[in-house]
Amino acid sequence: MIKGKVNPAKPDAKYMVDGLSGSTLTTRGVDHLVRFWMGENGYGPFFKRLREEGANEKLS
Repeated sequence: MIKGKVNPAKPDAKYMVDGLSGSTLTTRGVDHLVRFWMGENGYGPFFKRLREEGANEKLS
C-alpha cells in the first residue's frame, strides 16, 4: 500500500483508494485481542500445559 492521493487523471483511478479509514485502529485492536487471549490472562496457561503434557489423553 502506498500512502498518498489518487490521481483522477489515471485511467484506473476509479479502482484506487486514498487510504483505509480505521485500518490502523483495527489492526491494533486485533493485535491486542490476540495477545490477550494467547497470553497469561487468556488461554496461554492452557496452551502451555497442553504443550508440556501433550494431548494424548482420550476424552470420555
